[in-house]
This record gives sequence, C-alpha cells and structure tokens, in this order.
Amino acid sequence: MRIDNGSLHLHIAFFANAGSWSMSNRRFQFKWNGEAMALIGFEYSHVRRNTGEMHQTSVNYLTGRRKDAKGSIEDDETNWIWSEVPKGPQTTLSTIGNGFEFEG
Repeated sequence: MRIDNGSLHLHIAFFANAGSWSMSNRRFQFKWNGEAMALIGFEYSHVRRNTGEMHQTSVNYLTGRRKDAKGSIEDDETNWIWSEVPKGPQTTLSTIGNGFEFEG
C-alpha cells in the first residue's frame, strides 16, 4: 500500500504452492471523490504455472476504457483487446470486498 499524488494504491498478490498452480496480482488505485475512496484504476494478471496460460486486464475507470489479453508466458507478444467499461455504480474501497475476488 502507498499514497502517491493523492491516490491510494493497493497491491494484492496470490501464489499457491500446494493444491493449485495459480499465481495472480491485483493492483487497485483509489481517489477521494468527496464521499468515499473511488476506484479509478485496476490491473489484474493471472498465470497458471503448469500450462503457462496467462490473462491480463487493465481498467481506467476515469476514461471508461479497458484492455484484456490472453496468452502464454512462452510468447513475448501481448495482443490487447480494447473495450468500453459498462456504466454502473461507482466502485469504492468499501465495496471491493477482500480484493481477491474482484475482477474489474
């Protein structure tokens, strides 16, 4: 956790060494909106260590843009697919739960 330029940054990592091949990272960026700490950015990466399958997501809630990529750790090229973020209630620090299940 760190505060930089008025934004709260949280980083949550998961690494299973028994019972699962999963490894993931989630990064959240929040900014005070006058009422709550609003989510303005989110990044997610997941790797299955046994197959090398990889998934990445990056969301900018201020611009309403999202990019996703699927691939393999054996391939250096990342092909991003851009999309719009659906409109809805603003996500806040108090609504992301423990962070491990949040997917943007």
